[in-house]
Amino acid sequence: MELVNHHVLITGGTTGIGFAIAQKLLSLGNDVLVVDYSQTNIDQAKKTQPALQTFKADLSSASERQRLADWVQVHFSDLDMLINNAGIQRWINLQNQDKRQSWDWYHQELAINFEAPLHLTMLLLPLITSHPNSAIINVSSGLVITTGAWVHCILPRRMRFMALPNRCVFS
Repeated sequence: MELVNHHVLITGGTTGIGFAIAQKLLSLGNDVLVVDYSQTNIDQAKKTQPALQTFKADLSSASERQRLADWVQVHFSDLDMLINNAGIQRWINLQNQDKRQSWDWYHQELAINFEAPLHLTMLLLPLITSHPNSAIINVSSGLVITTGAWVHCILPRRMRFMALPNRCVFS
């Protein structure tokens, strides 16, 4: 696939890996729309790369994802590449009763890392696939699909799954 002359939406595209992807795609002559929840991040990215198009949305919210898709249909209708890059990672130990958070706090990670890419793909798939040479790219640490990174599991011999998905520690 050639990475020129595309209209690209990158979630989490104002910092880190997403911003590096955005910069590279801009340098190749693509139109790039980045999405972030932080106005500060959006302003900084736009200052560094004035050609970026930006959209502020909290992708942990289904209604915000719908608002983004509705906006794209009108203002970025040549979209032919979706890069689902937004993600968060928290160290969570459900056994620690003293530091337990509300369910909304836990759900935010699931919503951003799993629900958002799936939902955005569903919402934007008809638009994306209406263009030749379209693509959907999902960026992930892989930790979204392994409970080992999310929860301490009590197993025989007190085997605990730690932050790396394929590493077990016996204690």
